[in-house]
Amino acid sequence: LNYFYALIFLDLDRFKLINDSLGHLAGDKVLCHVSATLKKHVRLLDTVARVGGDEFAVLLEEIASPGDALRVARKIRESLTEAMNIDGHKLHLSAGMGIVLGPADYERPEELLQNAAIAMNHARRSGVGRIKIFDWVMREVAEHVMGVETGLRRSLEEKQFLLYYQPIYSLADRSLVGFEALVRRRRPDGGIDLPGEFIHIAEETGLIIPLGNMVMAEACAALGQWSKDMPASTKFSISVNLSGKQFSQPDLVKQTVKSLRGNRSRGHAFAP
Repeated sequence: LNYFYALIFLDLDRFKLINDSLGHLAGDKVLCHVSATLKKHVRLLDTVARVGGDEFAVLLEEIASPGDALRVARKIRESLTEAMNIDGHKLHLSAGMGIVLGPADYERPEELLQNAAIAMNHARRSGVGRIKIFDWVMREVAEHVMGVETGLRRSLEEKQFLLYYQPIYSLADRSLVGFEALVRRRRPDGGIDLPGEFIHIAEETGLIIPLGNMVMAEACAALGQWSKDMPASTKFSISVNLSGKQFSQPDLVKQTVKSLRGNRSRGHAFAP
């Protein structure tokens, strides 16, 4: 007989907001409520565990079919959206859920939990209160992202980013009016990566902040040098692309002013 089981990995949406606005004591009460909700939808042979923070795991054993796991996950989602009263505040919860279906061969139980967490992360990126079933493509994507992130950190440390300056011309008289600074990454094999291959991962991991600061500083340094070399009557500008993540940084203006004033050492982190 086939033995079907499922592991549901659940992570509450915006739980930090509850802790920050209502306090950690209220947050603890919410976690207790979630635990009770999960227990309502499982049997005695199943297991419910809090694995850390606002993350929970539900192990469903000896289910009749893989479809049973999805039905349980949907019931949990529906129950979480029902209003709960915490210290006089009416709250509605949601959670991203990832599901691993068995039977499957795993050498270590940690891999099962890891794959469920990967599916949960895909669910959270898809929107609020979403459910995703794990497939091995998700694992490959996660490993690729990890590899790119490691490479980006190394490239930042070893100054392996380059700036290309794309000229901007006036349509009126075809005169040069400025440049757009475009970042590239030099790979260890000597090849060049375009922004589409690493910018989105830099944004997800927060590496866009130091990378953006380096781009701004070098672009301003180049602008300053060109201004010295060109006639005083020459007027042109340089455009630097900023990520939305950079706009959320409270010191964005300070960093920009610092770059404009040339307070950063002009090394050879970038090459025009």
